[in-house]
Amino acid sequence: MTLVRWNPAQEIESIRQELDRAFSSTFTYPNRESSAAPVLQVWETPEAYVARLVAIDADADSFDIEAFPYGLAISGKISPNVLEGAKLVYGDYRDGDFTRKFRVATQIDTEAVAADYDNGVLTVTLPKVSRSRVVKVALNGNSDTTEQESTDTNA
Repeated sequence: MTLVRWNPAQEIESIRQELDRAFSSTFTYPNRESSAAPVLQVWETPEAYVARLVAIDADADSFDIEAFPYGLAISGKISPNVLEGAKLVYGDYRDGDFTRKFRVATQIDTEAVAADYDNGVLTVTLPKVSRSRVVKVALNGNSDTTEQESTDTNA
């Protein structure tokens, strides 16, 4: 008689693969997202956050950009640029309304946010709050307010 060791991890992986195959063949999602989802990248520099949104064929007037102390929301509409007399046979990006939101770790100066749309790329610069108010409190209750350079706005 031969002794065969049972490997539960191998059995579970086999079951998972079978379930994946069953669900992928049963439930197909060709249009999983009903709205456009332009590519978004956010970089951080010491002075600001820079967001770039690739929105080819978007109308610059359709953008609605809202800056919050710790984030940004961008919405708009992408309309396909139809070639006259041609039929679209393949396309990698969706058209329609979209909304993209993100949060950042450092407070931004919402009064100094700048946006530019050029060649299908929306670039939004979100300057970080560079000054914070430091208050020295004396024991008798009088306080002295001074401005001090600081990038830590949570103090």
